[in-house]
Amino acid sequence: VRDLDTGGIEPQWFQMPRPPDGDEGIFTGSKDGAPTTKGLYAIHPDGSGLRAIGEVSTTETQEGGSKTWRISFQDPAISPDGSTIAYWSWEPRDGTGPSDAYMHLRDLDTGEELPVLFDPMGADNPMGDDNGLGIHFSPDGDHVVFEGCPSASSQLCYGSLDGSTPSEPIGPRFSYQSRKGFDFSPDGRKV
Repeated sequence: VRDLDTGGIEPQWFQMPRPPDGDEGIFTGSKDGAPTTKGLYAIHPDGSGLRAIGEVSTTETQEGGSKTWRISFQDPAISPDGSTIAYWSWEPRDGTGPSDAYMHLRDLDTGEELPVLFDPMGADNPMGDDNGLGIHFSPDGDHVVFEGCPSASSQLCYGSLDGSTPSEPIGPRFSYQSRKGFDFSPDGRKV
């Protein structure tokens, strides 16, 4: 066991070897420990190749009391082939209204934001096409399951990553305050 020099970036919570071979470690971190400077980073196991994965400073914010702060890069998940990272952030839609949970996909090589092609809950989702949180990739990387939030209650949703079919709610509705966690079975046939 050895500590890697992260160049003054303080790792925060998420750290995972990049599939399929672990050639990089992917982590969230901050230069000053503040959530407003939290970003995604990669580093090789020998400590070389430290790099930011795309933009660190984002416009994702949550309002509370008399101040606004960024709550970005929540529950990151890496696709099985290691090409994409999914996460959600608190942010206002189109810069207006209250903040809510919106999903993001990012290319791990370029850091480029990728479009969310699946339509979470279709017309039943009044929050917009990429509202939702807790994205999990299927073992083959073709599908996702996530928590959709169309109202005061939540529901799991299943959809194709390429957007070829709309997402479908699965299972019963539940209170977001009593969520217990979820994921795909190893064969990808159950959640």
